[in-house]
Amino acid sequence: MLTYDFTTPAGVARERFAHLSTRVVNILVRKGQRSWDQIARSSDEDLLTLERLVAGALSEIRTEQRVQVL
Repeated sequence: MLTYDFTTPAGVARERFAHLSTRVVNILVRKGQRSWDQIARSSDEDLLTLERLVAGALSEIRTEQRVQVL
């Protein structure tokens, strides 16, 4: 289930997602996805409901998520 965070500053979120492409970061931040914890709790299907997020971007997110967990 998607959760939304519009209180964390966008700049902080952009730093957290620094290893993702700019396009993907922009989509996540604009839609209130601002932490790796939020991403981890969201299903692939939920993330794909975000406007303009495609399967390739989802793969990029999940790959980086695995690195962030380590």
